[in-house]
Amino acid sequence: MMEFLNYGGMPTIIIICIGGLATYVFIERILFLYRTAIKVTDFLSGITNVLKQGNRKEAIILCEETPGPVAVITRAAIAHFSDSRDNLKKAIYDAGRKEAYKIEKRFAIISLISHIAPLLGLFGTVAGITEYAIVIHNGVMLLQIGEIAPGIFKAIISTITGLAVAIITSVEYNLLIMRMDKLITDMEYAALEMETFIINLRKN
Repeated sequence: MMEFLNYGGMPTIIIICIGGLATYVFIERILFLYRTAIKVTDFLSGITNVLKQGNRKEAIILCEETPGPVAVITRAAIAHFSDSRDNLKKAIYDAGRKEAYKIEKRFAIISLISHIAPLLGLFGTVAGITEYAIVIHNGVMLLQIGEIAPGIFKAIISTITGLAVAIITSVEYNLLIMRMDKLITDMEYAALEMETFIINLRKN
């Protein structure tokens, strides 16, 4: 590994470091998203049954004991049970917006790294070729293969490392987006269901 880094030079070291950062962020985010995933229909069914019995405090406690943004949105709806429809919708929307921000937190880091990595690899490639060209220019006819090898290695290793990190981080980012889309869909479903349920319950 050390020999690989020595041949690759500083661009390769930087690429590997930011690739490690991206993977750390990915693991933290994907674990967060999985922890917040719940069976939305079962959860809402339990909440609505409690609310039909007129026990809002118990419903709020159930929301507080349940992880994830769906529970937060549901709690916001219950907390504004007696508000006008506009205020109820606003409370649900505000809670959803805050939760969406928490979900997307640090996604931009992975996206940025997936775009930067190949550029850093290209920079390392150019640096290696430049080093190779300088050796050729100075060596004229007395060149030994060992003199030009470092420049060639730096160019190749930087390119490979940059592309590898870009591919991995692109996959990581898209996996997060897919998981986030599922969670956002659950949030939208819960928001609509709770708003409709509360409005209808108040009419009875």
